[in-house]
Amino acid sequence: MKENEIRARIKDVLAKKELLFEKDYTDNLEGIIEELRTYQVELEFQNDELRRVQQELEKTENKYRLLFEQVPVGYVVINELFEVQLCNREAGRLMACNEIKSGRNKDFRQVIAAESQDDFYRFVQALKKGVSPEQFECVIINQLNQRPVPIMIQAVQNNVENSEWLLAIMDQSAQKRAEAALAQKELTLQTINQNMADMLVLSNADGEIEFASPASAMLGYTPDDMVGKSLFDFVYADDLALIIEKFNAAVHSGKPDQVEFRSFRKDGSIFWVSVSGNFVNVSDNPTGKAVFVVRDIDNQKMMEQALKESEQQFRSLFENNHAVMLLIDPDKLDILDANPAAVAFYGYSYEQLLEMNISDLNTLSFQQLRQEAAKAKEARKIRFDFKHRLANGTIRDVEVFSGFVTNDSRSFLYSIIHDVTDKKQAETKLLQNAEELHELNLTKDKLFSVIAHDLRNPVGLMLSLIDMYVEERDGYNETEKTKIILAMQKTAANTFELLENLLDWSRLQREKIKPVLRMVNINDQLEIGLSRFESAAEKKQISIFSKVHQNIEANIDQNIFDTVFRNLMSNAIKFSNRGGKVEVDVSFNPKNELILRVKDNGIGMNEQTINQLFSLEKEPGRPGTAGEKSTGLGLVICKDFVDLIGGNISIESTAGKGTSFYVTFPQHL
Repeated sequence: MKENEIRARIKDVLAKKELLFEKDYTDNLEGIIEELRTYQVELEFQNDELRRVQQELEKTENKYRLLFEQVPVGYVVINELFEVQLCNREAGRLMACNEIKSGRNKDFRQVIAAESQDDFYRFVQALKKGVSPEQFECVIINQLNQRPVPIMIQAVQNNVENSEWLLAIMDQSAQKRAEAALAQKELTLQTINQNMADMLVLSNADGEIEFASPASAMLGYTPDDMVGKSLFDFVYADDLALIIEKFNAAVHSGKPDQVEFRSFRKDGSIFWVSVSGNFVNVSDNPTGKAVFVVRDIDNQKMMEQALKESEQQFRSLFENNHAVMLLIDPDKLDILDANPAAVAFYGYSYEQLLEMNISDLNTLSFQQLRQEAAKAKEARKIRFDFKHRLANGTIRDVEVFSGFVTNDSRSFLYSIIHDVTDKKQAETKLLQNAEELHELNLTKDKLFSVIAHDLRNPVGLMLSLIDMYVEERDGYNETEKTKIILAMQKTAANTFELLENLLDWSRLQREKIKPVLRMVNINDQLEIGLSRFESAAEKKQISIFSKVHQNIEANIDQNIFDTVFRNLMSNAIKFSNRGGKVEVDVSFNPKNELILRVKDNGIGMNEQTINQLFSLEKEPGRPGTAGEKSTGLGLVICKDFVDLIGGNISIESTAGKGTSFYVTFPQHL
């Protein structure tokens, strides 16, 4: 019963009760009150029921409103004038239009992209006629960032009386992006398939070709020509058994594999290919499909063969070369390889050399060798002179030519080693010979000087005596004539003796003299030698003292002894002042060697002069105290003779106080 009817009935009852009350107030008052209470209870019950129904209605409305707002599909209600009556949150997000979101009868067409508006109008008109398609694709414009959003619209009539339609709007952006990506991938794969140099092949488990890429041209076939043929139709006979075995193994294992073999072209020519393949599962084929990539490696094989031949040539050159060759790690300096010539030269086995470092052979330190290796690496130096140690401890001079070679990504220091020990010795000997030749040239010059100097005076004296005798012989008596002749005889004898000494010295320089020792009375030998200097000493009033015992005998080479003594006496007189003295004595030292001493009290020498006495390269000798000429060759001759017999010559001298010469004559050669 409706509330209005209940109220009307109550009003009617009350009116009647009022009349009855007037008639029979007392009798019916309690019944009326009871009936009123009953109606009151009924009314309250009706009110509770209405509130419960209203609450249920509100819950249902809230649930559907929440579903309407939270669903990820946009919903828009429009009327026949395209005015938006209602839209949910997702529709507002897609369109980013607050006015439309608020549902203020705004025209929905304002968010439709210009290029889609005509299609949308026709779609709505079809809705009115009830012949609209189930869905409609178009583009809307996001009003916040003006970005186009592809959408899919599905429509149903919402209110027949008011001509309203509910539009379900689904964002197609992700799908469109996925479709674009898929299209791009398909385009990429198609581009790869059309342009890659390698051939793609798809076959079944029996080897029958079902697809081939345009690169099948490498075989001389089109892709259509390849379809239906067997993979094994293109395998060279000698390789066929291996390929069938590999194919069957791949079918059963399902693992990828790679193989190289010879293949046929359509024209019958043979070339090398590399095939990488795998079996993949296909939903409509339980045995799967074989996918292969076929690459033409004929040029690569030819290059590999050429490289192999080159390596064989290098190995042959390395192994058979007579020069010592080593391959060395440029950083650690470890020996990585050695040829048989190196094994023979160093005296180590091949295995021993491979365990060694180049510093084990080279006399330089490891750090020094690192520095030299750096020079070779930078090509700042390619030739080196080293000393290498052999297994037996011998040190050999070597000439090393080094450079770098590269194998793949690794570099090696290679060394070609030549033993130049004999060459070095020959060079040293050549230098010695050059020095000796230089000395001989100096000696020759000095010899000519001595001949000119030492022979000039006696020859000049003889000429003077001869001239005197020829011009004045009638004016001389016999005694004077005899004296002149004896003087000429003595001068001629001394000159001849000088010539003999010079010839002996010359033979010594040519290594023609062989010392001959014999027992000689030293006193007699000195008397003969001193007699030559009587006139020179008398002329400068120099006294000569001999402290030699008459019975001294020694084992000497007379010519050498006389030459040495003559030169020492000549220098002693030459560099003594007028009225000076010269002492001569001999003795034996503890080693039983004969010691000859010639001492003067003349002008003496400083240390620099002493150091230059036995050198031919010094300036010409200084003049004597009476202006006597000096070449300096005399002492050089003495030194050579003394060295020849294994003796020794030493000097003690003080400038202004005199000089003492000591000469040792060994008694045995």
